[in-house]
Amino acid sequence: MLMRQISEFNHGASAFFSGFAFLIFGVFPARADGPLALEVSQQGAYESNVLRAGEGRERSSPVSTSGLDVKFDQNWGRQHLQGGAGWAHQEFFNQDFLTNDPYGLNAELDWSAANLLEGELGGDHRRQLFVYSQVGDNSDRNIEELSRAWFRVRKGVVTKLTLEGGVNAFDRRFSSDSTGGAQRYIAGQGGFRYQSSPDLSGRTTFRYTRGVFPERTANGDDYIRRDVEVGVDWKPSGASSLEAHLSAGRESHSLTAVQSVDVWAAGLSWRWQALGKLGLSLSLNRDSDTGSSTTFIVSDGAQVDLGNVGNTRTSTSASAGVAWAATSKIKFSLRGRVTRRALDSRRSGTDGVNGGDLQRGVDIGVLYRPLRSLDLSCSVALERRSILGNVGNLSFAYDSKSAQCGVALWVARK
Repeated sequence: MLMRQISEFNHGASAFFSGFAFLIFGVFPARADGPLALEVSQQGAYESNVLRAGEGRERSSPVSTSGLDVKFDQNWGRQHLQGGAGWAHQEFFNQDFLTNDPYGLNAELDWSAANLLEGELGGDHRRQLFVYSQVGDNSDRNIEELSRAWFRVRKGVVTKLTLEGGVNAFDRRFSSDSTGGAQRYIAGQGGFRYQSSPDLSGRTTFRYTRGVFPERTANGDDYIRRDVEVGVDWKPSGASSLEAHLSAGRESHSLTAVQSVDVWAAGLSWRWQALGKLGLSLSLNRDSDTGSSTTFIVSDGAQVDLGNVGNTRTSTSASAGVAWAATSKIKFSLRGRVTRRALDSRRSGTDGVNGGDLQRGVDIGVLYRPLRSLDLSCSVALERRSILGNVGNLSFAYDSKSAQCGVALWVARK
C-alpha cells in the first residue's frame, strides 16, 4: 500500500511540475538577464537491455523520465558562482523494481584575487541507477551515490609561467555491495604550466593519492598512489585544437592478494570547428591503468570513471564525433566509439585465464529548438561487446539498443 501511494505521489508530482512549467511558460516570457534558470523535461525511451546483462538475461522496458532542474549563474566583481539542483522520476514499465528517483546537486565558485591568484572551489553529489556493464553480469537493482569536492589554485609567476595546485576528494557508495566498487580517496596535486605563445602551452603535474576500497575485506583495502603527468595544448588555427598527455604512476595496496602495479596512460584529442556549422572531434587513448584504482584523476580535476575492472592489462580506445548545425534551430550529432581490453586475472593476484573483449557503440541524435525556451530531441544508441579468446568470468558479451525522444521547457534560460 505504501509503495503504491509513493508511486501515485510521484506520478502526481510529475504532472504538477509539467503543468506548472507550461503555466509559467505561457505567462512569463524567457529572460536571459536573471541569475536563475528552470527546466522541466519529459522523456520517453525504450531500452532493450536496461542493465547491460549478458546474452539470455536481458531485461527490456519502456522508460519514462520526468525531470526538474534549477540552475544559477551569478557574477560578483571578479567572482563567479554557478551550480544547480536536479530531480527526476524514472519509471520502468516492464521492470518495476528498477523504478527510481535520481537527483543531483552541484556548485562551483570561480574565484580571483590580487597578485595573479585564481582558482575554483566546488563540489557535487548525485544519486542514480547503476549499470553493470563493466563490473559483472548482474541483473539486480543497485543505486549508486557519488560525492566529489575540489579546490584548485593557480598563481601567475611571470608572464609565461603559472604554478598550479589543488586537492580532490571522492566518495562512491552503492545500495548493494555486489559490485565491490565502493571507494573513497583524497588526492593532492601540484605542478606548473608554461605558455610559450598564445597557441601553445605545456604542463607538468605531480599527484599523491590515499584511498580505500572498504568492501574488499572486513578491514577494506587501503592504497597509495603516486603519479606524474605531462601534457601539451596546441591551437594550430583558430578553428582547431590539439591536446596530448602522458602519465606514469605507482600504486600499492594493503591487501597482499592485490598486486602493486606500475601504471601508465597516454592520450590524444583533436577538435575542429569547420565553417561554423560543422564540428569534428577525435580521441585516442591507451593505458595500463584501467581499473587499478577505479578512477583516474586528470590534471584539470575532472573524473574519468573507469569501472571496477582491475583485471585489465591494457585498454585501447578511440572515439570520433560529428556535430552539424543544419540551421540555427536544427542540430544533428553522430558519435562512434570502440574499446579493446586485454584481460588477465593475475592483475588481481591470482593465476587464471587471459583474453580480451571488444566494445563498440554508436549514438545518433537530433535537436530541434523552435523557441529559445523549448528543446525537442530524439536519439538512437547501439552498443555491443564481444569476447576475444578465453576470458572466463573476467568479462561477458552483451548487446544493447535504445531509442528516446524528449521535450524540455526553460524559464529564464541563460
